[in-house]
Amino acid sequence: MEIRSLVEGFLLDCKVTGKSLATIVYYTEKLGKFLWYVDTFGLPSDIEDITPTHIREYLAYARTTDKERWGSKVSGANKPISPTTIKRLYACLRVLFNWSISEGLLITSPLATIKPPKDAKHVVKALTTEQVADCLRLLNSRDFLSIRNRAMFLILVDTAIRLGELLSLTVDSIDLKRQVLVVNGKTGERYVRFGNMTAKALWKYLVIRAKLNGSHNALWCDRHGNSFSGRGVDGLFRALGRKVGIKIHPHLLRHTGATLFLLTRRAEFHGLCPWVNEKAAI
Repeated sequence: MEIRSLVEGFLLDCKVTGKSLATIVYYTEKLGKFLWYVDTFGLPSDIEDITPTHIREYLAYARTTDKERWGSKVSGANKPISPTTIKRLYACLRVLFNWSISEGLLITSPLATIKPPKDAKHVVKALTTEQVADCLRLLNSRDFLSIRNRAMFLILVDTAIRLGELLSLTVDSIDLKRQVLVVNGKTGERYVRFGNMTAKALWKYLVIRAKLNGSHNALWCDRHGNSFSGRGVDGLFRALGRKVGIKIHPHLLRHTGATLFLLTRRAEFHGLCPWVNEKAAI
């Protein structure tokens, strides 16, 4: 079987088995790089002829800083790739070839003798309770943007949901009486509890949102009623970070929420994180 047909079959199987759109887009982008490399450097088109050497050369190419790498003319396309990205390219190929074996299309994987690339060692530091408090003080105004951004901030820190899950929330996802979010994410639909401070912030946002002329059911919108994008969320938190002198992005807030929750359960932050301490198990 030709490699391109193999990738098409794999992506089709991802759709059939209910993989999320984000996962399918991720595989499409990463495996697309491999297909480009196969065509550009004249690798065998049949999957049975791909050898461990071909895979090693591909991963080595990904580490290079050649001009117009991957055929891209975008500025910065030849900048060094992080070890994490190299590991992801490897992992996507491993999933593809392992799937081929399970489908009876291959006997062995060309990655079987190749060790996974080492990931970069780095520690993601969560925001401290003092830094969280500083952010909340800045988001305590009565204008639309502050009310909306405060609700977003508290949801991420309180529930530790993903950015994509935050953006997928609808007005109907919020149950203020039970203080529960209905979240649709990578693991399917689940219920997430939030505390009193978050509930109050959400209530204030929903009141002011109801005055807009937006006709959609998306929870988050701008002051004109238009739905809000992931880039917009990332930008607003980076702007908030500049005001308090720290770098803030949505994933950092998710990490902060998970970290503070664990520390609170160990009683190390007892009384300092009311948005966590007030939560109860469903």
